[in-house]
Amino acid sequence: MAFDTLFSPITVGGRALRNRIVHTATVTGLGRDRAVTDRLIAYHAARARGGAAMIVTELMNVHPTSTGAPILISLHDEGNLDGLTRWAEAVERHDCRLIGQLGHIGRQQLWGLDSVPRSASAEPDALYWNTARPLAEDEIPGIVAGYAESAERLKRAGFSGVELHGAHGYLIAQFLSPACNVRTDGYGGSLEGRTRFMREVMVAVRAACGEGFIVGIKLPADERVPGGIDPDEAERIAAAAAAEGVLDYLSFSQGVFGPKFDAHLPDMHYPPRPFIPLHARLRAAGGGLPVIGLGRFESADAADAALAEGACDMVGFSRLLISDADWPRKTEAGRAGDIRACTYCNYCWGEIHAGKPIRCFQNPVLASADESGWRPPRASRQKRVAVVGAGLAGLEAAWLAAARGHAVTLFSASAEPGGAARLEARLPGRAEVMKTAQFQHRKAEAAGVAFRFGEAASADAVTACGADAVILATGSRMRRPPALAEDAEALDLRSAVAALAGADADPEKEPGTAVLLDMDQTPAVYAAAELLAQRFARVVLLTPAPESARFVNLMSRMGVERRLAHLDIDVRRLTEPIARTGDRVTCRHVITGAETVIEEVALLTYATPRIARDELADALAETGLPVTLVGDCLLPRDAASAIHDGHRAALAL
Repeated sequence: MAFDTLFSPITVGGRALRNRIVHTATVTGLGRDRAVTDRLIAYHAARARGGAAMIVTELMNVHPTSTGAPILISLHDEGNLDGLTRWAEAVERHDCRLIGQLGHIGRQQLWGLDSVPRSASAEPDALYWNTARPLAEDEIPGIVAGYAESAERLKRAGFSGVELHGAHGYLIAQFLSPACNVRTDGYGGSLEGRTRFMREVMVAVRAACGEGFIVGIKLPADERVPGGIDPDEAERIAAAAAAEGVLDYLSFSQGVFGPKFDAHLPDMHYPPRPFIPLHARLRAAGGGLPVIGLGRFESADAADAALAEGACDMVGFSRLLISDADWPRKTEAGRAGDIRACTYCNYCWGEIHAGKPIRCFQNPVLASADESGWRPPRASRQKRVAVVGAGLAGLEAAWLAAARGHAVTLFSASAEPGGAARLEARLPGRAEVMKTAQFQHRKAEAAGVAFRFGEAASADAVTACGADAVILATGSRMRRPPALAEDAEALDLRSAVAALAGADADPEKEPGTAVLLDMDQTPAVYAAAELLAQRFARVVLLTPAPESARFVNLMSRMGVERRLAHLDIDVRRLTEPIARTGDRVTCRHVITGAETVIEEVALLTYATPRIARDELADALAETGLPVTLVGDCLLPRDAASAIHDGHRAALAL
């Protein structure tokens, strides 16, 4: 068997796990009114069927003083027992251990204040500056009892165990961290005082549930806030937790609500497995307890190697299993080409942060009842289908339509698949966006799609191929900035990137300034700014908006801001270019109207709201063929909309 260590069994807390793959805690946004829903159950059941050996749920509230958004399940409510029982049955029947994550959010009100938060102290968090009312010493035993009662409720429901959430700045971590806990009673001050709440919770949970029930804890590895828990302190905390003798495993994670929050979910700009050396170090402090390693494991090879080298005992995945619930089964069966590989874009987390149910930009069947093992349904009548455009929308429509039994011909003016994603993949830190197009292309080839690359489609060409139906996925183009004088020399950003990325990098930067107008606010724009910083002596980033990166999820936005700062890119908000004379660009403040001039400009480029390239639709309509527009050709939006459009169009044939 390939990946012998990854797919070897392990026993944790007296419970057998068939392999070392753990789906780590992930907020799904699928709960409703603090109760379990069918979609929440379906999400986890799919990953159990897909081959994960253990699933840790998202944080569930253990006490009425922990509220937050109503998408989080209330474990202190006995009325939720039936839903919890159905949840456990749906997962455990697939030989997968379901672990409920017990938590109290304390001051950390991610979706806004809707109560009076309680915490160890009144210190504000480092991101939103939320404060909380400190818990009185005589209130703490009731919180501890809430953890124990919640764990016992999960045991009655059929869960295999619990994980105490002691990381990411939630209540246990708020007691542990010197940056938050400034108490002067027995729950503060020294390490013994700051770990007291954690230790009391651990002991109470074990006493309520007994042996043979898994009790683990997730702890901070490095909070990355001034005065917070650093790796040295994390070692001491891990040792204190293990010394109680009641735990069955440890898990470590980094980052807390603050300017370096992106460390919690390292995106594609991070190297693979950036924190495994730190987790291996903390494993040594854990007294021999099994440890779950996590953080951007990009492949089964990497996971197997980390296990074989002793960096961890189990491997935690989340985003990778969101992208493809069947990743474990496909990997074990040697079907790597069938895996819808995660790009680590953090789109899923961005949807959750926006208060929406979880969504993956490239997995349209996420959390459906038949997600695991999903296959395109065969068409009742086979058709000849022409797809025009080989971007993400067109490729999705083409492979899915062909897999359903239709005869598909795909026209592409480009010589290679990928569309705008192929260009984006040439930008710094964005190479992984091509994984999606590569998966779609493989699936299309396997399904028998006839590719006509390098051929711009016309109504005559589509008609000549005998098409019964057409899916138009011809994308979009950038519009010229409305405030910029018509005679001002400027390039749209795609053209600028194509020219720069296609040329050999000169070790000497081009003198002068590159000015980039940002009216797009997406990750690709900031990666393009990095490319400009590699090629020009100076970069000025203008945006008429009051902020930058509005369409980048908060987690990844932290990384964007850090990279812009490290590259010394001059970011000017509420500002737009209005004219260019030679190497001088005149800018205007959109509120005050005040004008400024940027000198020695070598390049003026822009990313603006796009215009659909839908011209072919009218010509095709005259032929009488049914035409479906998808992706940017229908309306310029994001990659998720493009892929989901293509998916729906293919299923509707």
